[in-house]
Amino acid sequence: HALERVLPCEPGMLALDLPSHGKSTVEAVSLDEIVASIDATLAAEGIRHCHLIGHSFGGALALATAAYGPLVQTRVRSLTLFAPAGLGPDSNAAFIRGITQATRRASFAAWLKQLFADPAQMDEMFVATAEQQLASPQVRARLAALAERFFPDGAQSLDLRIALTALTLPIRVVWGMQDRILPPRHADGLPGRVAVHRFARVGHLPQIEARDDAASIVAHNIASATPTRTEKDARDARLE
Repeated sequence: HALERVLPCEPGMLALDLPSHGKSTVEAVSLDEIVASIDATLAAEGIRHCHLIGHSFGGALALATAAYGPLVQTRVRSLTLFAPAGLGPDSNAAFIRGITQATRRASFAAWLKQLFADPAQMDEMFVATAEQQLASPQVRARLAALAERFFPDGAQSLDLRIALTALTLPIRVVWGMQDRILPPRHADGLPGRVAVHRFARVGHLPQIEARDDAASIVAHNIASATPTRTEKDARDARLE
């Protein structure tokens, strides 16, 4: 809703459940297989161009899709990454293990609080939704298997810094300085053309704790990569 308020026109949005997340029943697979699946989904939806937005592990997948895909008929125009995985070696192993092993609401909520710099922003709906998604032992087992594949012993098996450096499309990286899941220092040393936004008193969920600013960053990144009507008309005229 925050993004809809700041975009000049209503974009079409497609939200993808990551493997072992949400309603996805896909088992932990290789990065290449996940990227191929994202490519296939975009193609099946008839999407000719898109702006990718990803958070945490989803940020790594968005980056990998932009770098190693997409299919010929889909063009990635911009990339906005919130606290993305794949840019550094370490992660919070205790959090990942705790989330997949917690069976009681109180212990589950205690782990979820680590996502926030200000735990007061974690409302009951957030806890209930997360708890519902991980209620099944089978879902937790799939998530644990994915974590073991991509975050073994708290280390990240994905290294996408070189892939990011090779991209020339508009990229913005957003991180909370109080992130306790993936260290904000992973944004250090990125190419100067990559805009890095760091927020004080924000944790692993800047899209929640800094919602309006996060939406504005996404909107500006999309606008910077989207041709204006005049530019589009001029381009079309040259093609005729």
